[in-house]
Amino acid sequence: MSGAASRQTAADTATAPPTGCICDTGWRGKNCSKKCSPGYYGDGCKHTCACFNGALCNHVNGRCTCPPGFYGNSCEEACPPGFYGLSCAEECQCEDQCPCDPVTGSCAADRGFNQAGRCLAQLMFTKRKQQEGDCRENPYLSEQTWLIITGVLASLLLGRLVVHAVRVSRKWILSGYFYTHVPQREVNAEAMPVSLFQLH
Repeated sequence: MSGAASRQTAADTATAPPTGCICDTGWRGKNCSKKCSPGYYGDGCKHTCACFNGALCNHVNGRCTCPPGFYGNSCEEACPPGFYGLSCAEECQCEDQCPCDPVTGSCAADRGFNQAGRCLAQLMFTKRKQQEGDCRENPYLSEQTWLIITGVLASLLLGRLVVHAVRVSRKWILSGYFYTHVPQREVNAEAMPVSLFQLH
């Protein structure tokens, strides 16, 4: 069919009588009143269209006009999740932010419980991953803050050790006073040992 269309358009332009028409780009026929056959465009209707998903091909420049639910230069892409319709300009109105049908906008729940359950589970998983990513990117305390806290705690610990060392040394100095046994002469006819403090 494509070969026949090409031969026809070539014959229309090449064998036109001297009094006939020379067609503009995208047009064909003896009086240039017909558009290029579907699937062809351009000068002499020699170029093949590259549109997908039932998109219409412009007979002049070959640009694709996408049907509802598709986008892209060749209409090869379905609407992204959360959008539907012509040029994917409409927002889905489904609960739990589930994706809708890219063409009609009907919610995933209409296509079965399993699909709705999967989309809800996917939403929860995505949110969880996003929260984990936010925690990694913006931790509660930065590395510098942790270093400052560690330094302060180490200083406090060192201070306590110094205070404890001072107290121990004071006790050691005071313990230089100790008991010495000094015998005393008889008092009241008895010998009584008396202990006195002496500093050595």
